[in-house]
Amino acid sequence: MITRVFHCMLLSLLFAAPPAYSQSYGTELPFVLGTGARVTGMGVAGVSVRGDASIQYYNPSGTSYLEWRQFVFFRSVLFDSDVVYHTVSYAHPLLNYGTFGFSVLRLDISGIEERDPTNQLLSSDLHNTQTRLLLGYSKHVTSSLAGGVNIKVDNQSFGSFSGSGVGVDVGISATQRRRGNSFVRGFRQGFVIQNLIEPSLKLNQDKVADPMQIALGFSVLSSFGGAYMETAIDLVNPRFSPFRIQIGQEIRYIDKFSLRFGLDDGSPAYGLGARYKSAALDYAYRNTDLGGNHQFSVSIRFGASLSEQKSKARARLEREVNDKISLRMDELERTQIQTTLQKGDSLFARREYGKALGRFESALLWQPGNKHAEDRSIKCKYHGLMDQAGAALTVEDYVQGLFFAKQALELVPQDPQATAVIERCNQKLADLQSSAQLANSLLKTAIDFYASRQYAKALAAFDELLRLDPGNELAREYRKKCLLQIEEIVHRHRLESHSAAGRGDYVSAIESLRRLLAYKPSDAAAKARIAELERENRQPRPVPAQPQPPPTPAAAQEVRPTVDTSLLEQKYSRGMEFFNKGDFDGAVGLFTEIWAADPSFHDVARLLTKAYLLMGMRFYSRDDYASAIEVWKKALTIDPDNVKVRRYLSRTDAEFRQSKAYDE
Repeated sequence: MITRVFHCMLLSLLFAAPPAYSQSYGTELPFVLGTGARVTGMGVAGVSVRGDASIQYYNPSGTSYLEWRQFVFFRSVLFDSDVVYHTVSYAHPLLNYGTFGFSVLRLDISGIEERDPTNQLLSSDLHNTQTRLLLGYSKHVTSSLAGGVNIKVDNQSFGSFSGSGVGVDVGISATQRRRGNSFVRGFRQGFVIQNLIEPSLKLNQDKVADPMQIALGFSVLSSFGGAYMETAIDLVNPRFSPFRIQIGQEIRYIDKFSLRFGLDDGSPAYGLGARYKSAALDYAYRNTDLGGNHQFSVSIRFGASLSEQKSKARARLEREVNDKISLRMDELERTQIQTTLQKGDSLFARREYGKALGRFESALLWQPGNKHAEDRSIKCKYHGLMDQAGAALTVEDYVQGLFFAKQALELVPQDPQATAVIERCNQKLADLQSSAQLANSLLKTAIDFYASRQYAKALAAFDELLRLDPGNELAREYRKKCLLQIEEIVHRHRLESHSAAGRGDYVSAIESLRRLLAYKPSDAAAKARIAELERENRQPRPVPAQPQPPPTPAAAQEVRPTVDTSLLEQKYSRGMEFFNKGDFDGAVGLFTEIWAADPSFHDVARLLTKAYLLMGMRFYSRDDYASAIEVWKKALTIDPDNVKVRRYLSRTDAEFRQSKAYDE
């Protein structure tokens, strides 16, 4: 599309008919000499060239590509010491609002004789001064297309006469970059209409105007080793002057030294340049029909570059958004923990100890070490066991009653209620006429526990049976099986804990060890490791860096479509605005589009992961565990190694299983 636009411009340039204009100079003003020795050394072919603040004169849209605030000072002595041409240019790029340009071009001619009508000498040093002031603005329309405008104010003073006029220049620029390791790196095009509104001056009686001219420029960028080359050609059609072609070539070595040459409608030009840090010195020699002249310019750039400013602003905004997200997530976690505890307390008050235990254990999954949840979990287990013991006594199953009461007493040592039940069961069992009947009943209970894979309870039951009947071989054999099963489960949970801790997922590591203690409550090493992991979990940890995508083969780079980075920048900024407003769905929609186009674009992968985290928390707070798990699995497709996502999934999955188990 851009190429087609420039083809149309070329046709309009070549076939534009120069209409008569009686009040014109009939030729260009001396400002046609341009500004800056760099472009002069390239045959004044500056319509599509980028580089420094002096580009404003050749094409007002060219300053939109500048990275630094910059001054350029230019001076040339024409023909003799009485004719001096000098300019100063300044460009000020803004972070989000384009680039402002300011240039002053001035021609001073002194030593002119002033005579009266009788040819009497009145003065031998009459001055003629011509000044042009350019106020410009340019901005990118897309990442590859920019537009610009100059408002120009011309002034001329000659002796006691002076006059001023106002004009307008407009221009556009386009850039295409080539990927890969090819010799040609890219192309540039520029189109400018100088004096679209022609400035008119009136010194004495008649007004005269600086005529309009249309110019189209092309540049080819290439590189070889440490050398960078730019070849430029301008096609210029002035309103009342002959059509001309300007050609220029620049060769830069490691961006420090430059050699330039060109042709300005057949007149040769040459140039040299050198850069050191933020300063550059350029020289040009231009040969014309009126003789040659030497030109010098100095450019100085200062301040942070536009890329650095954007990077800092983006990093600052990302920190602000990340801080807000972290605060929001902490708030959601605190709210969820408080809500879970309140639901657990409500169920506990209604004596629904099984469901209440599920809530308190869920709170412990999110906040290990919560004293209220730990105390209530113990009380829920105690009351649940005592209820089971009471139910066994109701049907005179004193073996089961004794078993549950002893487990309750382990949770609450010296509890008088559990002690009373144990004494009653022991008394009733002592009154039984047949010890074989007692042993058979206890053996049946133990085997039922073993069959339902409640190995810890089965082991306790077999131990009680062997206390009553030490010679029971069947009980001894089943006890060995229980120990083997428990050791296998304990070993598996220990490995899971070690693996989770290795990837920094301390919550999952603690959960695995707690499940281990359910089978082996006396494991001192597991208890010590839990305490150690809880301390580590409380320590702040650095956010892991996003993994970089693997390098793309050169062949793939050649065919990969160019991404419109300006559009991605706009979507990225809007996405962070959605984050600030708490609109996670809007943020996810935009960041998903960016991530699909360029996964390495800024911090999009991390922010998209956090958006999924927050969306999942919203589902989780509604007890919609299935939707929360689904969203967090999407987050893992963005960042498979994200510790927090895996921790949330582990917590929610464990809670989901617990809630289903207690509901059943």
